[in-house]
Amino acid sequence: MRRRAGPPRRGAARLGAKLVEAATSDHVAEMRLLLNQPSADAAAMLLHANSDGDTALLLAANGGHVHAMRLLLDHPDADATAMMMRAACDGAVALTVDASEGHVDAMRLLLEHPSANGAAMMTHSDARGNTALMVAAGNGHVDATRLLLDHPSANPAMMMQVDSLGSIALMNAAFYDRTDTMRVLLDHPSANAAAMMAHIRRDDGGNALMVAAGEGNVAAMRLLLGHPAADAAAMMMQPARSGAIPLMRAAHTGHVDAMRLLLEHPSANAAAMLLHADEDGATALMSASWKGDVDAMRLLLDHPDADAATMMMLAQPNGVTALMTAAAAGNVAATRLLLDHPDADAPAMMTHTTCSGDTTLMVTARNGCVDTMRVLLDHPRADPAAILDFSARSQETFASPLVAAAMFAAFGPPVCTTTGGSAASGASAASHADAASVPDKHALAWDCAPLLLLLRRVAVEPHPSFAQQVHMSFVMDTLCDGPSPRRLLDDDQPDAVREACVLLLLKHGARFDLNVGMVRIARELAAWAWRFAGSG
Repeated sequence: MRRRAGPPRRGAARLGAKLVEAATSDHVAEMRLLLNQPSADAAAMLLHANSDGDTALLLAANGGHVHAMRLLLDHPDADATAMMMRAACDGAVALTVDASEGHVDAMRLLLEHPSANGAAMMTHSDARGNTALMVAAGNGHVDATRLLLDHPSANPAMMMQVDSLGSIALMNAAFYDRTDTMRVLLDHPSANAAAMMAHIRRDDGGNALMVAAGEGNVAAMRLLLGHPAADAAAMMMQPARSGAIPLMRAAHTGHVDAMRLLLEHPSANAAAMLLHADEDGATALMSASWKGDVDAMRLLLDHPDADAATMMMLAQPNGVTALMTAAAAGNVAATRLLLDHPDADAPAMMTHTTCSGDTTLMVTARNGCVDTMRVLLDHPRADPAAILDFSARSQETFASPLVAAAMFAAFGPPVCTTTGGSAASGASAASHADAASVPDKHALAWDCAPLLLLLRRVAVEPHPSFAQQVHMSFVMDTLCDGPSPRRLLDDDQPDAVREACVLLLLKHGARFDLNVGMVRIARELAAWAWRFAGSG
């Protein structure tokens, strides 16, 4: 009488778990014993998976245990085709697992098994879109890569198959600097090498050269640029979706050797690469300046084809220059390098304004970068009067380095500070209302050091002009309009920097005859005011 179909026999799950454990350790004898027990439901055991979705075959494949794999696939109750296409929770099938580890004998067993669907296994993608060819190439397994490409069931189209990011096998190999597998892919008789090198990723639009440049993989870059099918000039100028080219990606990640290879290649248009800007208007120099990578900056500025003066004055659409990115990020060495370069027009660079009217010193003060503020103020060609100069904007906003420092003391760093893709810009600082609306900043005591630095350098005339008086009044109003003016001092742990800052504010206020501003400061500081009113 035929038995009615139903759930697995009692104990099948327990025996299946033991089979999985035995396969992991390549205990073939134990596996055979488990499968041949009279009460065993071998078919269910063979398809049993652990919490990660791994079956006995998948774990045997992971270890390259060929004898264990053969025992499982050749069992009379095995559905070998289903077992080979059974995926773990991460979507990987046995062939992908073996390819990832470079187990060539195990891969050959799977591909040559009578029940194998070789084409389906080779084109199968895991949860991240990776195929067996991608993981073999990415992990540098030359023999595994060659086995997949040379198999009778292989379709040349699998070399152009993409993962979830739009990368192909060549890009995986380039990312990890696997030049041996890159060479196998590019030189295979069925390969369209030109198409592979020109392919762009779906996520960022970069080509294989950009992938390698971003990781600083010089050997992979050299292989790509020197391949007979390569259009090296086009590859070096091919922009990603952001508009960045390989040189910019290498500069952004700080790989100087990769940058040098690109700039010195015989097919390179170095002048065009040095001036190229992405969609945010950022150049390679801006990227290096933001990172504070002095070696990269020197390479760019001192290249024989570089127009250093133009490069240093180039600005993003919002008006941000390389000097602003370096200074606003607090990169002292990079700021000094730009100002002291033989081709630099330091006064023009320091007085250059963004679209919002901010100078480099203003942007730097608003970001609270005291060290780079000192570099700007102490430069031989700096204009000391710029501290109180708000001529760059309308007098309704009274913008100046001193006001920017007051905003930093009252509100903290700009809420809307942008990097412009590669460059740090404080030009789009938030308004008082925007800054005050950020709850997590209300309780913080921002640093008064930038304001103190500028206050100590303010040259007050015996009879200040009306503009100067209004300017200092606006500084005091800015401090009083902050989330909590009392944060200028810490009542539990007095800060000498804040105390000195308040003292100078009161002194300057007295000299400017700003009675209203002084009253507001005194009222807001309450218990602290008497400590400074009669000092020094």
